[in-house]
Amino acid sequence: DFVLPGSALCTIPRCCGGTVTTFCWVHDMVMSTVRGTGASVTTYGWAAGTSMAAPAVSGVAALIKQRFPGILVGDLKAKLTQTADDEGDNSTDAYYGRGFVNARRAVTE
Repeated sequence: DFVLPGSALCTIPRCCGGTVTTFCWVHDMVMSTVRGTGASVTTYGWAAGTSMAAPAVSGVAALIKQRFPGILVGDLKAKLTQTADDEGDNSTDAYYGRGFVNARRAVTE
């Protein structure tokens, strides 16, 4: 669990036209399976942070290793960053880091 910081508002485009304005931290969250309670073994909920990013990046790294079995660790890291979808400022920035991993690009480029 984490404390959701700040009350700054961000406006982003919707996929189907128009925009949505809400607290900036909301845009960091992803829908994920979470451990349920009682009769529910698993359910879905919103999550954010490195605990959500690490499994996604690890999964893409595994796909890269499968596609390129002899890849060296440094080359694997480079492929992850070079094929990520850059968001925010060009290159690395404080909010998006190096961007979002892109599994398709990572195994096809």
